[in-house]
Parts: sequence; C-alpha cells; structure tokens
Amino acid sequence: MEGDAFYYLGITYYRAGNGKSAIENLIKAIPFYTNKSNNDGLILVYCKLSDVLESDAQHQEANDYKNKDLKLLGKAKRPYTKIAAFNILSSIYFDLRENSNGNLILP
Repeated sequence: MEGDAFYYLGITYYRAGNGKSAIENLIKAIPFYTNKSNNDGLILVYCKLSDVLESDAQHQEANDYKNKDLKLLGKAKRPYTKIAAFNILSSIYFDLRENSNGNLILP
C-alpha cells in the first residue's frame, strides 16, 4: 500500500512538471515493493523512473532502470503491468537511442 502511494505521488509530481519530487517519490516506492516481493510494482516503478530520468536528460540512470525493468518483466503477473511496461519502454527506447550529444548509448 505504501509503495503504491509513493508510486502514484511520483506520477502526480511528474505530470505537474516537478521531476525532482517525482524521482524522489518513485525511489521511495522501491523498498516497499521489494520487501513485499511485488514484482509488478517494481516493474512499473522502474519503468516510470526510467521515463522520468530520460525526460530529465539523465540518460545513464534512465538506461540503468530500463535494464532493471527488463530483467523483471518476465515475472509480471498482471496483464496490465506488461501492457503498461511495454508502452513506456517503447517510448524510452527511442528516447534513449541518442543522448543530447547525438552519441548512441544503446546497442
């Protein structure tokens, strides 16, 4: 429950244009999902963190969370989690292909 609160608070801050608070709250959600072995929650948090970090031009951190997400994706139990993750990941993938210097950062 607490993990969900931080997750949705992070999304709310992101939509309001406050990326710093969004990142802080999304990161706070991670231990709650980890302690409850909630892979679906972790998948969604890692996806959203990657999305927020990428929009904040923190390319390497975004890529790190994207990779954490990809490792867990096969353990998702709810169809919604997979659909949401694939949707966010597809957008992140294209954003991460090139950073602001035009350097390829993904294979």
